[in-house]
Amino acid sequence: MTTTDKKLVILADWLKDHKTSFDPHTEGQMESAIRVGIDEALWKVGDLLQEIMGATTELTEQFFKDCEKPCTTDVIK
Repeated sequence: MTTTDKKLVILADWLKDHKTSFDPHTEGQMESAIRVGIDEALWKVGDLLQEIMGATTELTEQFFKDCEKPCTTDVIK
């Protein structure tokens, strides 16, 4: 596993463990809904990142080919 792979695994774990702090005395319904939405979005990104990191080489190549706008070699370098 490369250093980049290890960093991505750590990022995925951090995203999945994220929990936004809140103040129950000042948080209203709108603030609560926003906080929950942010947490859920971060957890979903963490799930997707873990799925990508766990994919086989063949599956990764297929994901890359299926991208509507695949990365160019300029971006990857």
